[in-house]
Amino acid sequence: MACPQRSPRGCRRPSADIHGVGFSGFPNSGSRRALDGRLSDGTNRGVGTPSVLLALVGRRRRSTTAGVSFFKVRQGLRRTRTPLRIRAASLTHSRSSFFTPQASRAILDAIAAGEGALSSVEAEVSERLAQEGFQEGSEVLTKLESLRHRLEALDQDRSELTRLELEIAADREGTRRTLGDASEMRLQLREARKAACARVNDSMRTFFVRLDEDAGVEELDSLLEEAKRGTYQQRQKLAEVRESLNRERLLEVAVGHRQGIDIPPAAEFESQDDIARNAVAPDRSLVDALALIATTWPEDRLVLQTKEPPESFENLTEGMRALAIKEISFAESAIPVITDQPEDAVPPQNVYENLVPTLREQRSERQFILASHDANIVVAGDVEQIHVLRPGDTPVAGTLFDESVRNAAIEILEGGREAFDVRAKRYRGG
Repeated sequence: MACPQRSPRGCRRPSADIHGVGFSGFPNSGSRRALDGRLSDGTNRGVGTPSVLLALVGRRRRSTTAGVSFFKVRQGLRRTRTPLRIRAASLTHSRSSFFTPQASRAILDAIAAGEGALSSVEAEVSERLAQEGFQEGSEVLTKLESLRHRLEALDQDRSELTRLELEIAADREGTRRTLGDASEMRLQLREARKAACARVNDSMRTFFVRLDEDAGVEELDSLLEEAKRGTYQQRQKLAEVRESLNRERLLEVAVGHRQGIDIPPAAEFESQDDIARNAVAPDRSLVDALALIATTWPEDRLVLQTKEPPESFENLTEGMRALAIKEISFAESAIPVITDQPEDAVPPQNVYENLVPTLREQRSERQFILASHDANIVVAGDVEQIHVLRPGDTPVAGTLFDESVRNAAIEILEGGREAFDVRAKRYRGG
């Protein structure tokens, strides 16, 4: 076969490449020459791969080591199948001019035909082993085949495990960012609450409100108590764990423990690390509890008390509690106020000294709509518009400068003209 072109390395015959990928192992050199001849004229004549393979199998030694020979033959056949297919595919797609399309197709046709022959040869090898009493060799081959499948399955499991580990790492990073954002938002909320307390305090006359930071620990302590069971930690240790709680590390230690990864120890986090590992133990599985611990912070609480003398809201009388609610409701804001009888349960003196001044100061900035039976609010509050509403009567609207409104106010707020005069006389000492 003449070379279509030369290269710096000289001309190589196609059969040399075929010889290099495994055909040199065949004892029948005449078969290889026949294959070379078929490649030379681009036809399918000559000795095909199936004949060569069968010739190899037929050439076995009659000895007590026949089982071992057949075993090696079968292994050789399996090792031959893949290299031939890969080499043929690479030759088919090669740009080299040493192989014509007809030669490449001949190689592929020969391999395709050989695939079916390989299966037949394997069956024949197993059958001859069985016929000659080599049952044990056949069992070895079966076990080897089973092991190969198990190795393939393990390799797939390893790939899946790698994928899951990458997902877990990404989720941990996302959780770390989320916890950081939540902590930042919590601090911003705290600052907003402090600013609101300052605004309210400026407009309240009797009471003072402040923010007690991290005062509500009951929920977090309950979660830590549940997660620590089995760690033999004393309950008083919970306060230390809560105050030094590192939420990112809590989850990192828990996930690492489930993965068999040891996180470097730290003395200041020893107690919380024990809680994390204990919570994800196989007999506990408190993963949800850990997630709640990591996303639960002690609550800030509002503390309301009187200015002078300081007295907490819980210790006030019912009337003073009502006054506190009204002062907070009337605290400086741009929101309109609509309320029914703000004087209810509030001592009259506090109505006049606390609520009335607030109405006078804020009415230019916000609107108050009040339903009241108290003369301090209606008269002393200098309201701009009064509506007299009585069942069955036509509503009357106006100010105290209108006689009809003034007469209605005396009747409703004071109990009538006579009652008003009696009280006035008594107050004057008459």
